[in-house]
Amino acid sequence: GADCSSYASNMSTMMRYGPFSLAGAVDAEVTFAIWNKVEDCGSNYCDYFGCYASINGQNYYGFNVKEATNGWVQATLDLTNVYQLGNLCGQPNVYIGFYFKSDGSITDYGTYIDDIVIRRK
Repeated sequence: GADCSSYASNMSTMMRYGPFSLAGAVDAEVTFAIWNKVEDCGSNYCDYFGCYASINGQNYYGFNVKEATNGWVQATLDLTNVYQLGNLCGQPNVYIGFYFKSDGSITDYGTYIDDIVIRRK
């Protein structure tokens, strides 16, 4: 049978949500809990999780988590300051993506996310 305790090599998968509107918003963020246990390659990216935003559903920008979190931790994607996109407040079509990528060797338990909340003011 399959080993349910580790992810596969050469994975590339994304969970997406959207579009949703931030028209009229003055502040917005995505918060979530993350538990990350992946192959660690120091300053390189071997296996990693990413939290991203997009305004066209094609090009996503945000941040990556490539190191173990040693349990559940809170994380935030500030939608007023997204890498390459800037402030998404006022955008009529916003997408959120959670991404996981692994290379061709060494696997571990993977990434788990929970308690995802999108807030706008």
